[in-house]
Amino acid sequence: MNQLAVNRKIVKKIIFISLQGIGDLILALPAFRSVKEEFPGVELFVLTLEKNRGVVDGDAAITEVFTYDGTKKGLAALGALFRLLLNIRREAFDASVCMYPVGLRSALIGYLSGAFVRVAQNVWKLRHFYFLFTLRVPVRSGTHAVEMNLDLVRALGVKARADSLKLSVAVSDKHRGLAAAFKVEQSISKNDMLIAIHAGAGAWGRSRLWPAENFAALADRLIDRYRAKVVFIGAAGEEKTFNAVKDKMRNKPVFFGSHSLKVTAVFLESCSLFIGNNSGPMHLAAAMKTPTLGIFGDTDPRIHRPFGGNNAVVRKGLDCSPCYYPHLHGTLPEARLDQGVVGRRFRCKKNTYECMERVEVDDVFAAAQKMIEKLHLHHGGNS
Repeated sequence: MNQLAVNRKIVKKIIFISLQGIGDLILALPAFRSVKEEFPGVELFVLTLEKNRGVVDGDAAITEVFTYDGTKKGLAALGALFRLLLNIRREAFDASVCMYPVGLRSALIGYLSGAFVRVAQNVWKLRHFYFLFTLRVPVRSGTHAVEMNLDLVRALGVKARADSLKLSVAVSDKHRGLAAAFKVEQSISKNDMLIAIHAGAGAWGRSRLWPAENFAALADRLIDRYRAKVVFIGAAGEEKTFNAVKDKMRNKPVFFGSHSLKVTAVFLESCSLFIGNNSGPMHLAAAMKTPTLGIFGDTDPRIHRPFGGNNAVVRKGLDCSPCYYPHLHGTLPEARLDQGVVGRRFRCKKNTYECMERVEVDDVFAAAQKMIEKLHLHHGGNS
C-alpha cells in the first residue's frame, strides 16, 4: 500500500477534530475508516467531547481518543484546554482535520496541534482565520454531511468511494448483554415489533421538537395497529420529555434511559423501526442499520437526513424551512440567515416553530406505515 503523502510530505499521524454533537461524529465515521482502509499504516486519533466518546471507543480504525469536557467554565476550562493541547502536541501530528461542521474552537486546536497539514471546509464564518489552515475544501451545496466529511479526507489524497461507506458503532459482548437484559426485564421477545422513539432534541431544544402530544398519539396508534412494543430512547436529563409524552398516552410505553451510548446502539440495532426528531439518537439508529424515520423542520434533510437506503424523512415544505445551516453566509445559496448562530442558541425567526408544528400525526404515521409495509416489518422484528 502506498504511503499517504500531502505536498510531497509523508503523513503518518492524523488527528480528526469533532467538537460538535454525537450525530456529527457518527457522520464522520466513514471518513475515518476510508483513510484506514486505503492507508492502514497511518495512525488515526480523534478529539471529541467527553459525552461523544462512546461513538469512537473501540473502533478498529482509531488509535486513540482525546476528549474535551465542554461543561467546564472559567479557569478550570482554560486549565483543561492547556493540558489537552500539551498532550496533543506531544504526539507530533502530521495532519489535523476539522470535521463538519467546523468551528473556531476546532480550527484553533488544529492550528495549535503543530500539524504541518491543516484541513477544514472553506466557510465564510472563518474568513478572518484562513491562516489557520493549509487546505480549505469547498463546501458542496446541499450535500450530505457524510460526503462533506469524505471531501475533507479526499483533500489528503484518499479515494473515499461513496459506494463503500461504512457507518456503524463498535460494540462488545458486554454491551449486547446489557441490552438483552433490558429486553428480558421488559418482556420483549425477538418476535415483537419493537419500535424506538426519541422525542427529545439534545442541546438544540425547541427548534427541533415535535410536540409531546403528537408523539403520544403516534405511539398509541402504532401500539393499537401493530401491537408494537414502543420504547422511548432518552439521554440523561430527558426523563421530563418522556414523562410529558407518557402522561398523554392511553397505552403504557417503556423508557430506555440511563444506559451508555453503546448499549443504546445495541438496543437500537434490534429494533424494527426508529422514529424521532433530528438528533444524535436518530443518526445512531441509522448507523446501526435500523430503518429510521426522521422528523425535520429547521434543518436541511439533504445534509442531515438519516444516512442509508432504508431511511426516510417527514417534513413540511414551508418557504422559511430549512433555515439552519452550520456554515452561515456565503457557503450555501439557500442560507438566508440575517446573522450567525455562533455563540447563541438557534431560534425560530417567527418564534412559531411552524415547520415542526405543522407536521401532523397522520403524516408521520403514514410514513411509518409505508416503511413497515415496504420492509415487511409486520412479520416480526429484527432478531
